[in-house]
Amino acid sequence: MTDDACSPTVYDTPAVELSFTPPQRVAVRNADIKRLLYIRLDAIGDAVLAAGLLPSLRTVYPNAEIIAVCDHACAPVYADANYVDRIIELPKNSLHTDEGFHTARRTLEAAGADLVLNFVRSNTPYTLALSLLCGAPLLAVANNTSNMHPDNRNFLQNYVQTLIPLPDELPEIEVYDRVLDFYGLKHEPCFPFMPVGDEARAKATQLWSETGFAPDKTIAAFAAAGVSCRDYPLLGAALAPVCKKYGFSVLTLGGKGHEREVNHMVVDALRSHGIPALNLSGRLQLVESTALLGACRLAVGVETSLAHIACALSVPNVVVLGGGHFGRFMPYSPKTIAVCLPLECFNCEWRCPHPDTYCISGVRPPAITQAVRIALEQGDAGKSGRLLMQGSVAKSQAQDMPRRQIPRKFITSRRGRDLTVMTTR
Repeated sequence: MTDDACSPTVYDTPAVELSFTPPQRVAVRNADIKRLLYIRLDAIGDAVLAAGLLPSLRTVYPNAEIIAVCDHACAPVYADANYVDRIIELPKNSLHTDEGFHTARRTLEAAGADLVLNFVRSNTPYTLALSLLCGAPLLAVANNTSNMHPDNRNFLQNYVQTLIPLPDELPEIEVYDRVLDFYGLKHEPCFPFMPVGDEARAKATQLWSETGFAPDKTIAAFAAAGVSCRDYPLLGAALAPVCKKYGFSVLTLGGKGHEREVNHMVVDALRSHGIPALNLSGRLQLVESTALLGACRLAVGVETSLAHIACALSVPNVVVLGGGHFGRFMPYSPKTIAVCLPLECFNCEWRCPHPDTYCISGVRPPAITQAVRIALEQGDAGKSGRLLMQGSVAKSQAQDMPRRQIPRKFITSRRGRDLTVMTTR
């Protein structure tokens, strides 16, 4: 969900069209599992968040071959991990067609698994149905209805052999704590994980040499998400003051589509102030971007997979946090300062009813500048980091924008109480 589109498709396929005969319910001992499928057909950021589970799965299933099933884009999350033996890549968008779904089903049936794990909280009916049709019992977490009709959710969950219940408002990172609790494991709070292999590190070393940038004087920036409604093209204006003051350079990272164009705007703005900046969007593999980001002094951008990777690598980060899933995904790390414009329409699940995504576009560059200065000058804070709320809206937008409203329910929640909450000057 972390990289999904604004106003995403809600799959309302009638439950009768998903009818099937799942495997019989059988008792399975963990030590007897010889092969298991770990299915995550969602976005890169979601995969990074959940990957902290992988070491524990080795403990729980000591004799099992662990096979990660994922979209092609997410394969790097597992490629250099010591906790996955094999990867099956399935194009998740193809599951919406009969041919694609049944091809995927045959592929997973042929794997001959003894157990299927699906710890995705926001499955589509296709991904959950596929998990049920692999020829082995399914262990899953309770699903919400972000990506499927409640009737479909209820129908499909009836066939899950073991379902781990989850509170509706549980932050995403704590879903995996609940999974570890289910297994009866003593554990520290779950944390994201992203491996960086030797080849990626070597490529990063080469790039640092070619650019002439010093890692400890470089900010990694990512102004674009997978969809344009969550982009923040004014990031250059926000970074310019601190880059001038502290002598920083900027590398922009991201994909090769519209992300490259948005990041190009950031680089142009910085260069107009005489700040060294380079746009690497679309030029690097994900693991290479990860290796570069891991060496930077700071990461700044929108809430996307690179923000979660920064947390996984313990890189201080400033994130422009929109209201779509406010509080569900970020912040969770003491390395994070989340900047937001609190509005009454928060938690719309990115089904924005307004002519503009004001929770993003209404955030002013000085708010981000302030957050970056705090990150550089004060270091970590709180168990879950900081939340910096913008104190007002621009006069030019005030007539059209939803009312400002502090998210008190989130701030007073257990997760919110761990935050350091601030307001912009």
